Amino acid sequence: MAGASPPPPPALSRQLSSVEKDALKTALEKVVSSYLFGHSPEHFWLVYCCQALLTQIFRLVDGMKHMSYLYLLDFCWICNLFFSIKGTLLLLDAISPEYLHSGSGRSSTFGLAAFMIACGPLGCSVIAFSNAMVLHSIQHYTAVFIHLFPPLTLWTLRWHAEDVDRAWPGVFSAYRLQEVGWLEVVTPACTAYFVWWFAFTGWMLVHGRHQHKDTTGLDTVYHYTMRSNKVLANLLGLRDLKDAPKVSH
Repeated sequence: MAGASPPPPPALSRQLSSVEKDALKTALEKVVSSYLFGHSPEHFWLVYCCQALLTQIFRLVDGMKHMSYLYLLDFCWICNLFFSIKGTLLLLDAISPEYLHSGSGRSSTFGLAAFMIACGPLGCSVIAFSNAMVLHSIQHYTAVFIHLFPPLTLWTLRWHAEDVDRAWPGVFSAYRLQEVGWLEVVTPACTAYFVWWFAFTGWMLVHGRHQHKDTTGLDTVYHYTMRSNKVLANLLGLRDLKDAPKVSH
């Protein structure tokens, strides 16, 4: 009909695909996180705790969907789980004086282990595993998060200690890095790693090694690594992974 006004455009939310929506949400989240990291480093540990808990939930849901939830037993994921739980307990310290003054089992050993692990293997994994910030991929995004955010968080606690203590008096005092020797820093981190290693290796020998994409439908970090890393698979003498197209048989 001549002179009729054109129909209104559809809502923006309907114009964006699910991939674009995921990318937009992740980008906005990173912008906010980056701003708080620079503007309010004394509160960045709260940003990490909140995002870590949500990231683990999202990754678990995605893992249930794609049968890859056993990846969450990897050392990096376990560390982030403990970091986020401890951060939640520290928040209880801050909001509950009774809980704070009860001592709550705080020890500098945890601080030493957390600092060494976060700024050591987790931070180095960003480069070693070529982590990529693919905004619309939950697998890529979560891999970057669990490796990059812990060292960023520990960096703010270490180099903005005075600001942190003013904002959260007494909460982190037991975890301050004093003048300690190299062995005193390495020992707690190595102890934590080998506790996980023995537990994970025992589980792999009893149950995990029997998981297979062609039989149980489940995948593990170990099997994925063997499929994707030909050099490591050859060094270990593996030749019989049925679902390992990248491994020379």
